[in-house]
Amino acid sequence: MNSGVKKKAILSYCESYLYSFVLSFVMPSQLSQKKVKIKININISNIVAKSQLVPPFSLSSLTSQYPFDPQAVLSRIYIPHNHTKFSIFRTGTVISRASRSLNDLEASFSWLRAFLFNFDLKLSHHYQVINIVAFSQLVSSPLNLHNLASHLPNCSYDPSFLDGEHARLVDCITYYFRQGRPRFTALIFPTGKVTFTGFQSTSDLEAHALKLSSLLSQISQNYPDVLGPSLKFHKPHFSPFYSYPDKIKRKRNKPIKKPGDFEK
Repeated sequence: MNSGVKKKAILSYCESYLYSFVLSFVMPSQLSQKKVKIKININISNIVAKSQLVPPFSLSSLTSQYPFDPQAVLSRIYIPHNHTKFSIFRTGTVISRASRSLNDLEASFSWLRAFLFNFDLKLSHHYQVINIVAFSQLVSSPLNLHNLASHLPNCSYDPSFLDGEHARLVDCITYYFRQGRPRFTALIFPTGKVTFTGFQSTSDLEAHALKLSSLLSQISQNYPDVLGPSLKFHKPHFSPFYSYPDKIKRKRNKPIKKPGDFEK
């Protein structure tokens, strides 16, 4: 073999060795510095907020056109605006619900502030978000809730409520993110859809939704039996992290009468 061919072979070997050296040491360090952000599509269905009328106030001018709702348990003045529904109570408390975004909530309160100004009423510029209800499709495949409840911590699942007179109840797992207040909860359905409730900010909602998504993904990888349609089981599962009542009163189904038992 000529000396020139040997030199080319040695150079090509050295180049491949250096290239592999760079890939094995330099590239992983660069990739470790980059954090992959996973986005979850979260749809907000209801935002409940609370505000207050500035005292002193009188609702007489407002009730002349918008009387109190006689069918409500608590006397209130019902004022709708687009998707948002307002309830004004005698104490001056204003509750809004059914807003689908924070921008929609802010715009609705601005409209109500201008609307009440025509009746010599001043609405406070501050409001407090009490509850955010949202839903998301965290799992694309059906879930076996009974198997999932045995592997999911801090949850409760009682499928016996679905039998007999309780057949109208929804089959779902109640997952508790934490024990304190406010209590953030998630309802996990057999279709893989999850409903979130109890949140007061969208940042907390997105962070806990991402946490639950990664937890469900890890459980489905370690226990493949959680993927699949749910079957009917009669043994409830309650997480030991929470305390539940020992006895739950339920209505028993009445025995079916035989033809001879009916009065002629």
